[in-house]
Amino acid sequence: MNFYHILTKRGIMPILWYGVAVIAAPFLFAAQKPLTQAAQGTFSGDYVIYRDYSWKSPTWIGFLYYDDETYGTFIHTPDKNSTVSILFSGTAEGTKLSLTGQQIISPITPDDTFAVNYLMTLLPKLYEVGTFPRPKDEVYGAAAVQAHIEEFGGAVDLRFQSFVPLFHLTSMTGAKKELILELTEIGTIQGSSEASFYGYSPAEPKTAAAAFKADKKAQKETVSVSGIPLLLDSQWKKIADNSFLCGNTAFLTVSSIALPPPENSSSLTQTEQLIRILTGSSQYAKVLLPYTVITGTADTFTLTQSVYDVESKKVSKDIKRCIKNKNGTITVISLTVESSAYHAEQAYFDRLFP
Repeated sequence: MNFYHILTKRGIMPILWYGVAVIAAPFLFAAQKPLTQAAQGTFSGDYVIYRDYSWKSPTWIGFLYYDDETYGTFIHTPDKNSTVSILFSGTAEGTKLSLTGQQIISPITPDDTFAVNYLMTLLPKLYEVGTFPRPKDEVYGAAAVQAHIEEFGGAVDLRFQSFVPLFHLTSMTGAKKELILELTEIGTIQGSSEASFYGYSPAEPKTAAAAFKADKKAQKETVSVSGIPLLLDSQWKKIADNSFLCGNTAFLTVSSIALPPPENSSSLTQTEQLIRILTGSSQYAKVLLPYTVITGTADTFTLTQSVYDVESKKVSKDIKRCIKNKNGTITVISLTVESSAYHAEQAYFDRLFP
C-alpha cells in the first residue's frame, strides 16, 4: 500500500507544499540501519531539540539523524496537546538538502497542515545554514553567522558550536535580538528511547527549598584521589575509593576515562567528543543546555550545567572538571548537588576541588 492510500484511508489527503504533492518514500528505522557518520561528526541516532519562539504558544522542534538520506522530525506544542512527527528522505549535495519523500508517523488533522509544511521548509533551511566551526586553542569551535531567512522575517543572527550534532546550531535571533530558536537538548537515541524523542515533553522542574547548610565547625580534611586533592570535611562520607556522599544532598567522584583518538572516530576532537557525551540528554535525565557553561582550555576545562531528573522532576547542579593526562586519558572530577542547596551554599561547594 503506498503512502497516498495510507493517507486517504485515514481521511487525509497528501499535503500540498507550494502546490506540489509530496509522495512518501519507504523508510527504515534506526535499529534497521547500519551506523553511519555524517561528514561533520554526527552519528546515526544523534538528535537536537530547540525551543521555537516563533510560535505564539510554547513550542519545541526536534531533528533526528538516521543517515545522510533520512531524518526524523517533530513539532510539539503542549498547550494545544499537539505533536506532529515526520520522517523525511532526501539527497544532499554540498550545503543543499533536497527532500524526496515524507512519512507522517503521528496522528494528524487538517489543522496540522501548517506544522507539516513548516517542518518540511525548516529542515532543508537549517541544513543549508549549518556551520561546523573548528576550534583553535578554544575548548570547542564556535561561530556567529548572519543570514537571511525569509520564514523568520529576513535578517537573523546564528550561533554555532562544533560539539552540537546535525546543524551545530545553538541559537537564532532576529533583527531586534529576540530569540527565535534556542537549543534545549542534544542526545543520542538508545533502543526504546527513539519513542521518547518523538514523544518529547519539555522539563517542568519542581521548586525545592534548600535543605542543606554547610557546617562551619565540621572537621576539615584533604583527601587525594588519583593525585587530585579534594577539600572535604566531616560532612562527607567515603563510599568508595574514589567517591564521597554528603548526606542526600551531594555526590563527588573522581574517575579516569579513555576516548578513541579523534582521527579514528570522527571529525570531532577528543575534547569535543567528551563534551558531546557529557552534555547529552537521555530518556531519564535532561541536560538543560541554555544553562550550560563551559570554561577553560582543551586540556583542562570545567563544565557547569543543570540536569533535570525526569522521574522526580528535580534539578541538580552538575559540575565536571576535566583534565587531559599525558597518557591520553582524561580525569573527570564530578560534583552533583541538589540545585537549591548549591545556590544556597555555592561558595562551600565551589571550593571542594581545584
